[in-house]
Amino acid sequence: RDDGGLSAGKRGEFGEAFCSRTPRWRCHFVPPQGLGDRPFASKAHEPCSKPGLLYDARMREHENEGNPSHPESPDRISRIWSLLRERGLVERCCLVEAREATKEEILKIHSEEHYVTMETTREKSTEELREMARDYNSVYLHKVG
Repeated sequence: RDDGGLSAGKRGEFGEAFCSRTPRWRCHFVPPQGLGDRPFASKAHEPCSKPGLLYDARMREHENEGNPSHPESPDRISRIWSLLRERGLVERCCLVEAREATKEEILKIHSEEHYVTMETTREKSTEELREMARDYNSVYLHKVG
């Protein structure tokens, strides 16, 4: 499936995206902001047959203010990215641009009720989000500016 921009391939255990070798799936290289020139990058949306790696600096905005020791933290994301770069793995992958999931994609995993509940978070205050997050296992919600 090619939707005119980013096409998704298979997903790995930790959310990394992999290009499929079948013609119907294609990953496109999209250089993320702040990474500078890359030796294998020629232009955005270049078809790529290397393993895909999904990274978005916005992932570092996810912080659990109610539980600073929670493993899902900005430091964890930054450290993983640093290790991938230090070990040369970033250069060996196609970087896949993050995008919002469509409602159709979300409903393949979650119920309509859950989708509607999450949609209402846009209208909630920070305190309401904190209270709501307490009802979920290992989930935290925050306002994005």
